[in-house]
Amino acid sequence: MRFCSDGPNIPDYLLDKRDKGRVVFLCGAGVSLNKGMPTFLELARQVINYFDPPIDSEVCLAFKPWKEVGRGPVSLDQIFHLLYLDYGKDEVSEIVAKILKVNKSNNAGSDEHEVISRISSDQKGRPQIVTTNFDRLFEEALDYNIEYHVPPSLPDINLGIPLTGVTYLHGRLQDAGSDHHSYILSSADFGRAYLSEAWATNFVRSLLKSFTVVLVGYQAEDPPVKYLLQGLNHDGKSDRKNLYAFDKGLPEEVEAKWRDRGVTAIPYSDHPQLWKSLSAWADRAKSPKKWRANIIKMALIGPAKLEPHERGQVMHLVSSKVGAREFCQSEISPSAEWLCVFDPICRGSGPAQSYVDDEVFDPVEYYGLDDDPSRPGDEGKIDFEGYRSALKWSKNDQDPNSDYRLSMFNPTLPKRLHYLSLWMASKVDSPILAWWLFKQNRVHPVLLERVGFEVKIKKNLPLKAVKTFNLILECFSDSRRYEWDEGWFDFIDRLKREGWTPGVVRSFQATTSPMLSFSSPYGVGTQKPPFSDWDGVDVNELANLKVKLPDRHAGEIEIPNEDLVPVFDSLEANLKRIVSFYSDVGVPFFKMPTCYPEREVEGDRRLGGEADSYFYWFLDLFDRVSDCFPEVARNKALLWDSGEPVFFRRLKLYAFNKEGLFEASDAGRVVAELTQDIFWCPDSRRELLFFITDRWKDFDDSLRRTIVNKIMEGPCNYGGWPEEEFANIKKSLVCMFLRWMQLQGCVFEREEEARLKILIAETKEWDDGRASRFLLEYNGFGGWVKTDEDVSLLEDVECEKIVEISIKESERDFHSLTEKRPFNGLVKTDPARALLALVIEGKKGNYPVFLWRALLNNWPSDVPPSLFRVYILRVCRLPSNVVVDMRHDVSRWIRENLSRLYDFDNDLAVNFYDCVVDVFFKDGEEASRSAIDSTSRNGKELASRKTVDHAINSPFGHLAMAMINLFSSRKGEEGNGIPDYIKSRLDKIIEAPGEGGAHVKCILCKRLGWLSYVDSRWTRETVLPWFEIDNANENAEAAWNGYLSSPNLPPQWAGWKIKPSFIKLFSVYEDWGWGEHIKGVVAQLVVVLATFRKQHPDGLSPREARACLRQMSEQGRASAVRHLCAIGNANEDGWIKYVVPFVEGVWPKEKRFRTSFMSSAWMGLLGDSGDNFLDVFPVVLKNLVPINSNDYWLYRFHSKIDSDDSLVIKYPVQVLEMLNATIMDGADNLPYEIHEILEVIERSCPELSSDSRFFRLQELIENV
Repeated sequence: MRFCSDGPNIPDYLLDKRDKGRVVFLCGAGVSLNKGMPTFLELARQVINYFDPPIDSEVCLAFKPWKEVGRGPVSLDQIFHLLYLDYGKDEVSEIVAKILKVNKSNNAGSDEHEVISRISSDQKGRPQIVTTNFDRLFEEALDYNIEYHVPPSLPDINLGIPLTGVTYLHGRLQDAGSDHHSYILSSADFGRAYLSEAWATNFVRSLLKSFTVVLVGYQAEDPPVKYLLQGLNHDGKSDRKNLYAFDKGLPEEVEAKWRDRGVTAIPYSDHPQLWKSLSAWADRAKSPKKWRANIIKMALIGPAKLEPHERGQVMHLVSSKVGAREFCQSEISPSAEWLCVFDPICRGSGPAQSYVDDEVFDPVEYYGLDDDPSRPGDEGKIDFEGYRSALKWSKNDQDPNSDYRLSMFNPTLPKRLHYLSLWMASKVDSPILAWWLFKQNRVHPVLLERVGFEVKIKKNLPLKAVKTFNLILECFSDSRRYEWDEGWFDFIDRLKREGWTPGVVRSFQATTSPMLSFSSPYGVGTQKPPFSDWDGVDVNELANLKVKLPDRHAGEIEIPNEDLVPVFDSLEANLKRIVSFYSDVGVPFFKMPTCYPEREVEGDRRLGGEADSYFYWFLDLFDRVSDCFPEVARNKALLWDSGEPVFFRRLKLYAFNKEGLFEASDAGRVVAELTQDIFWCPDSRRELLFFITDRWKDFDDSLRRTIVNKIMEGPCNYGGWPEEEFANIKKSLVCMFLRWMQLQGCVFEREEEARLKILIAETKEWDDGRASRFLLEYNGFGGWVKTDEDVSLLEDVECEKIVEISIKESERDFHSLTEKRPFNGLVKTDPARALLALVIEGKKGNYPVFLWRALLNNWPSDVPPSLFRVYILRVCRLPSNVVVDMRHDVSRWIRENLSRLYDFDNDLAVNFYDCVVDVFFKDGEEASRSAIDSTSRNGKELASRKTVDHAINSPFGHLAMAMINLFSSRKGEEGNGIPDYIKSRLDKIIEAPGEGGAHVKCILCKRLGWLSYVDSRWTRETVLPWFEIDNANENAEAAWNGYLSSPNLPPQWAGWKIKPSFIKLFSVYEDWGWGEHIKGVVAQLVVVLATFRKQHPDGLSPREARACLRQMSEQGRASAVRHLCAIGNANEDGWIKYVVPFVEGVWPKEKRFRTSFMSSAWMGLLGDSGDNFLDVFPVVLKNLVPINSNDYWLYRFHSKIDSDDSLVIKYPVQVLEMLNATIMDGADNLPYEIHEILEVIERSCPELSSDSRFFRLQELIENV
């Protein structure tokens, strides 16, 4: 947790230990610097200056490097030993006392010491401080009202002696005239304290057993630290939770410095921020309850309005039992929106964009924490195990110690999660809770129980909330949602053994019972919680709900006639359950199944949803019941609700059509008595009209008249249409009904026919064909949309009418998978007529862009020259706005056809090109924009638009490629460089407005090798300066993106020219918004230039390549490792000739590059090294550190574990050493493969089972 935005990130574990009084600060010289006290180096300098030894003395020679560069081969404690030898221990100690007395600026205690004394104290507030400093500033800060301890009489913590006061581990400052000065200064003093007498060693060991120790005021290289910690963690794998150190510097560098010393580093950027944070921590330590109250008060503001470190403070609060309790029991309860912070998946997922508008919601901006991992690039997968979660069990919970979380099932909850579940359940009045629950795969039953209880007792809870939470409870109560459902197979087994017994029928009903399924809502709601109250939110904004039916696994079951009715009853009950679900969540948008899937249909029969197959299964059984047990079927149908619109209304009408069940007159009267809204419901229209027409012949005249009159009345205006408009709709529907019936053979009385004729005559644009297709069921909604370019519609049409007809015919019929484009066909078969039609329309001032686009894209290549010329001239004369609207089509046509046009007429070609360029320049930025869209936030593009991908899809990118293609086609001109007529046009479009100029540069730099060959001078003078990396050059981003998108390296002279800029590239390219792929190419190029071109001018020396690798991101270095692996596999002896020398001679040696993330990459390389494993392993081993990740980083060693090629079987000794290097003690995330790998190691090399490394790993497994 951070107390301020740029302060150190103090682990929650440490903060909690401090609250229990179990933290002791071990303070070094840095704590006293602000009071004028010297560092150990400055102290040595002042002592040497006092004694003023000869320049050629051993002391001066040893200290000289320290004076010049701040470090030297002889350590400072050894230099003090030399001073002892020359001047005497007592004399040196007395001078030290004088120096420390003189350097005190005043007698007042310092703020730093007062702050530490408040933090490093027991629960009663009594300081318990250990220091290696000699000064008495801690005593002065507390007005000397404190006891102290000096060596060798240090408190024996093992005997329970309290540590209260100040413990001077290396001696306490005495007055200069004192008889005895016992200070730990020299190597001999340190040896006595830590080795021979070992009183300091024993004290530190007992201190670490009883307390969590925090080092402050030290650097990792200080002599006290060296002696204090060097022996504690010689292999770098100890559990470091009891040992921490504050240190200034970059996080990765600080971590690397302290790792070998067994210390968890807490890096910070600047000393003032450290003391600001420690001061805030001291305030918290003084009154944790008051601090927690302030944090809860801050939480009431809402997470989105807080800074990331402030959200981190709230996260820290609820990570403890007492904090979670006070958060839960706060008089004013914090918003449910905090769930989005507490859940790492909510706050760390990628941005979501609305389908309706341009809104982009990035949860990181609203809910991210200051210590969350950086989100990976476009291609990276987010590993949420690296994120803190308040909603799962943590080590601080203590009770019980297993993996508990609110989104998983376990029988009980730890107290902390218990309080959070109470707070969550109290938020049923917020849709955010429902939204969060819908995002979970599983939810703890205790939380569900409490939510249900709150819904019951909460007064005035909106009905929508009650309904939604009841749906949630019902969803999570069905284990089939998240477990493999073996119910169908269990049912089949019972059926085979028992037959259709009542118990098996019940099992059948349960197995085939529908359930509710849900997923995240669409669009921005995937990540953005609903901020409105229940009145303003729709359930579809909370989740995408749908009815799900169990999988029958294509299994067919035999149902004898005697068992048919109870099985049918079970399916009927489940069909009613589906209907009840639909009444809660809404009927799906796809069409519900028809009872007549083979009548009046077009296209293949398709199932619209899971319910379709269930419906047809039920329909088939109903047909069987109708045949075998007609009275049962009749009674069933009579009970079905005509008002239910999904299944049973249409089933009832279907049943009425069965002659064996119902007399036509009886069924007809029931239909005639239906309410108008049911009678005219479009969902059951097919079943209604098929029933009427099929049984029309059996109706008597009176019933026929009743039905016709009912149709003549028409539907009611439930849609709220304007009266005049609805009158036309109503008339049209009445005509459709009756005319379709006529076409099916229904005969009306003369008066009725006359009325129908009048109605049809009054109906605008009546089409008998539409009436014949009135009940046509279109099944073919899926598939490829075909284009019909049949030109027959335009063959006999006057030119003046071609455009009008083409536009009308091109209007899409969404019931069809065919788009009609007759004008396309006309362009291909009669281009002159098509062009004339557009010219005629243009004289009216009308330029239909999509038809001009069709003309451009479909123009034949074999037209007569005169027509080709007219065509080009007509395009040139188009209004500028039309050309701009077609900019992508026009520029693409030029790219593909400019060379052909130049062969036809040089002047016409360049004039056409210039005309288009001028139009684009005049329109400005919009005309230059790439067709590839991009996402922006707050007006800022999230990704670079100066890329090759954007360039090849942009107008000016096409124009640049057109010039290159034109020159390439002039083969005779290569030796003379690029002709002026091409070069001058390239020079112009290089300066295109907006992003156009950058796209041109991308295209040209992608062809840098070719340009260098054909015109080295122009390339040197014009192109190569674009690559320079400096603040004034805006061209570098586009130039480098184009260059890195090329598969080929340029000539050596060009590569040598841009090499200095390439080395500088690593300081800027992370800010350019490139995708992960192009960043990976940068890393790969470093490997290539340092491996295959290192002896050439454009290659990289080991030092240069190392500098590049140092500046890369971790992802970049991992990409370099992957490319090394590819080189090893692609080249003969590639591992020995290239990979091993690169890792050994080029790869950076600094510890800060040995990280968990990079270890995973190195493990991938080792796993792919195959027979070269023994050669590669030694050079890679030094780069391996413990891996703290849930990724499958041992996959390659486990995937072929039993084969002869298994690296574990072939090299068990090395694999064990590798595992020992990458798995730390106390690891939270042991790779699941480790157990099996150790078993194979033991089988392959039994003697290794007694190896200490094997023992350690085995113990880790057993303790998980």
